[in-house]
Amino acid sequence: MSQIATLISEVKRYALVQPEEADGLVIHCSDPRFQAAFREFVTSDLGLQHPIPIVVPGGVHDLVSPARLKAARNLWEQVEFMVKKGHVHRIILINHEDCQWYAKWNTLVQTTVGQDISGHLLALAEKLAEKKLGVEVECYLAKLEGDAITFHRVDRD
Repeated sequence: MSQIATLISEVKRYALVQPEEADGLVIHCSDPRFQAAFREFVTSDLGLQHPIPIVVPGGVHDLVSPARLKAARNLWEQVEFMVKKGHVHRIILINHEDCQWYAKWNTLVQTTVGQDISGHLLALAEKLAEKKLGVEVECYLAKLEGDAITFHRVDRD
């Protein structure tokens, strides 16, 4: 081991979380403006202490968009792997307003961003139910309110 690695490991040790301690899988966008709010919401408001994050541009977009079938296959494989190996029983889906990934793809396929952001959450929740993974799915929309972010649960009507 190099001298640098030895010094770093002597300074601080980090806890190793066992797979059975994972208390949820969280899928959300990688937009840096929202990361601190996502982390705080998931841990403080939803009570997840050991979430497994899947953080990709557009959050759930590629799992449900017909324009992204190849990306969807890869992401589905990751989701199913993490549910099984991480002993996950709860999945949190979060999309947010002003998502540039949605804006990019919706321009290409000429759909309306606002409808897709919430609609994709519910569509993915339905797909997860169809896969019978034995998980509880919760959907949330992060909204911009001035220089703050608020979270709103999205449910079927």
